[in-house]
Amino acid sequence: MSGELFFGATLRYLLGFLLLCGAWGKSASFAGLKHNLVESFGLSAGLAALLAPLLVGAEGLLGAVLLVDSGADDQALLAALAMLLSFTLVVGYQFVSRDVVRCSCFGEAERPVSGYDLLRNLLLIAAIVGALAGGGHGGEPAAGGALAAAGEEVGAGLAARLMCAGLGLLLAVLCVHFHDLVTLLGTPEEGA
Repeated sequence: MSGELFFGATLRYLLGFLLLCGAWGKSASFAGLKHNLVESFGLSAGLAALLAPLLVGAEGLLGAVLLVDSGADDQALLAALAMLLSFTLVVGYQFVSRDVVRCSCFGEAERPVSGYDLLRNLLLIAAIVGALAGGGHGGEPAAGGALAAAGEEVGAGLAARLMCAGLGLLLAVLCVHFHDLVTLLGTPEEGA
């Protein structure tokens, strides 16, 4: 499997797992999600009640599409880019303009958004743009997309798919807990 195909497949799995984690977390703290849409984003209770299940459904559906090798890699990556960019812009604006904003990104309804959350999103956006611009997304017109093309290469097959999926899942877990990990590592004390 070439490096570009490996990167593209791993990125697809990362985004797929990450979006499913977001949908799962939001559905697990659904009342907190609706509350945060009202309190942090200024939506009416009625609009929040309408928008909350749409957000959960859209994240879950797109996550599933990214995990299944449907041959629509370009479209799935563009949809993930649009969703992530929209979320980041809206949450970033609220982050800058308010003292505290909570988005329930992965179900943590009480933890406010931090600069680390926005940094994580910007890194993911850059990875998607890089994959789309560099051709590492595997959007060949042949049926099956990147993973099917990778499977045709000698020695790729199921082992390469499982490696990409495992790495994507690991990176998704790291992304979900990015704020906590960076906070845990802390900043070095001056003079130490």
